[in-house]
Order: sequence, then structure tokens, then C-alpha cells
Amino acid sequence: MNGIGKAYVNAKKSIKRALGLFVMTMFITLLISNSALATAEYVDLQNVNPAWLSQQLVLQINGTTWALNVNLLSDPTAMDTFLNGVNTQLAAYTVDVLGEDGTTRKMCYQLNDEFRSWLVTNLQARLSMENVGTIVVDLADNHMKIIIAPMAVTSMEGYSLAGGCETSYSTSSSNRCNNVEIAAAHLNNYVVQPGQVVSVSDAILPRTTANGYKEAGAYENGETVSAIGGGICQVSSTIYNAVMNAGLTVIERHPHSMPVHYLPLGQDAAISQGSLDMRFRNDYDTPVVIQAQTVDKKLTITVYVQTSSLQGRSYRFWSERTGDLSATSYLTTSVNGVEVQTVKVANSKYRPHVDSVS
Repeated sequence: MNGIGKAYVNAKKSIKRALGLFVMTMFITLLISNSALATAEYVDLQNVNPAWLSQQLVLQINGTTWALNVNLLSDPTAMDTFLNGVNTQLAAYTVDVLGEDGTTRKMCYQLNDEFRSWLVTNLQARLSMENVGTIVVDLADNHMKIIIAPMAVTSMEGYSLAGGCETSYSTSSSNRCNNVEIAAAHLNNYVVQPGQVVSVSDAILPRTTANGYKEAGAYENGETVSAIGGGICQVSSTIYNAVMNAGLTVIERHPHSMPVHYLPLGQDAAISQGSLDMRFRNDYDTPVVIQAQTVDKKLTITVYVQTSSLQGRSYRFWSERTGDLSATSYLTTSVNGVEVQTVKVANSKYRPHVDSVS
């Protein structure tokens, strides 16, 4: 085996280890040029069972996932943006490999050239089936190639951090920690297209044991009860603050029945399967990217927007108590660092605590 051949084998082992251990700090560059993936192929959704349209396509490898709503699969631009973003993030997992000729090469994974065509064909077949659910594709199943990395991706070209929020779950039970981390993982690397409405309840998948959720404390009608998926409202509340701080449009939000410990009064967002949701819309003219990280029992959600779309605007979401169990929330808009507007967002009222969520 020649030097490049050995380098290829060594790179494959090293990159797999890196993918398993890497904590996500790189960002997706959405609008890169990738002629291998650019194509007019798309998924025809005209005769698909409508129940499929609320599901997700999830690409995964070694614990890292990327998600795209099924209802966007018929849009070639959305598909290209999604796959190009995956390729860009895969390019961030580079390793230095020393060949026998003494030359050090950076190598990384990329999607196979035929992956898009394969994906469209298989998605079309899958969507004709009756068993509706999340469509998961494991990229480790021969869907990637190893290349010499053309460059290291270290930033999100043309994008700025528009808003974010961090909350702690350091006092939570192990089951609640599990639920927060599973829900957050479904929102990590989430690309929201212009005009797209995101349902947080749908995005984090049904709260079932099959989806990895466990029993933990949850609020129900002013009481604390044990429920599968208890604690996921911390994720919906954290992303609520993050998208408000980023200038996205929230179209549905509900306060909890009782105050929460991880955010100020008036800044929480309760969700409950089948009844309450937190939904938001991207009213920018370009895609936005959501990152969700759970490190040291801290949940951090950040939102990245194209700098040109922000036009110098920034946002601050805040609240003010109006009583022991009530608050009013506001959104302040600034342009080039100068406050220009503050608007009332919502009034929130709560009941006294019956018990506390761990």
C-alpha cells in the first residue's frame, strides 16, 4: 500500500474517532458552492399521506444529527441548502495524516457524489409506506467518502450570532437531564428556511420511551407530576428566548401553570403534546441556523442569521414582574447599537408552587 493509501486508512480511523468525541463548535456555512450535490431532483409530495408532512428526515453519524422537515423535501433549494450544510460541517472534522512521503494532509468526510440521487429515490419509496415516522439515515452506511480537505471550516461565513439563551439544569434528576439533552439534540444544527414555521413540539419528536425520553417531573394543571419527557419545557423555554433575541417571529407561546426555576417570570414557554406548543417563523429572507448544546448541565441555544439580513438590528427580550405571580415581557429593538423601539410581548400569570420540578 502506498503512502496515500495508508494515509486514507489512517484518516478513516482518525475521523471516526473525531466524530465520536468532537463537541460541536463549528458552524454550518449554508450557501457554499457544491456542484456535486447541485441538482434539480426533488421529492414529489403531491400524493403523499399528509401525516408524513409533520415528520422529519434525520441524517446522523456518531451522535451528531441534522434534521430537515419532510414538507420541505419537494423544494430543491431547501434540499441543496440542507445537504450543502451537512457537507460543510463534515468538513470541520479534519485530521492531519502524515504520508510516507513526509507530507501532512488534512482529510475529512464528504457525502458521496450520488448521495442526493440515492436519497431522493429512497425517500420517495419510504413516503409511499403507511408506517409514518421519523426517517433516519445513518451516514456511516457507506454514504460518505474521504477526501483531502480543501480547507478547514472555522467560522460561518456571512453569518452573525443574532441571539441566544443559556439555562442551567444542574439540580435536575438524571432522567430530567436525559430528556433535556435528547430534546436539545433534535434542535442542534436546525436550519430554518425563509418563511418556515417551526413547531418545537414536532421538532423534538413525540415524548416516548422509543424516542429515548424517560419519566421525570412535569407541570400539569398547577401540580407537579411524573411524566415521560418531563423537563423538555426547559428546552422550549430556552429556544423561545433565543429566537426572540434573534428577531424571529413567535406565533405561539404559553406560560407554565407555575413559575420555573431556570428563567425569569414571563420568559418561559410550556409545551404539551397535542395541546400546547411553541412555534416560531423565520421572517428573514435567508435561512437561519440554530445550535443547541448541552455541556456541564448547561443548555445553550444560539441563532445565526446572515449579517446582511440583520441590517444592523439587534434584539433584547426581557420581562418585568407585575406581581408575585405575574410578569409582562418586552422586546427592545436596536439599530447599530441605538435603541429604537420597545414593544410589549405578553402578560403571564402563574399559580403558587405546589411542588418543585427537579
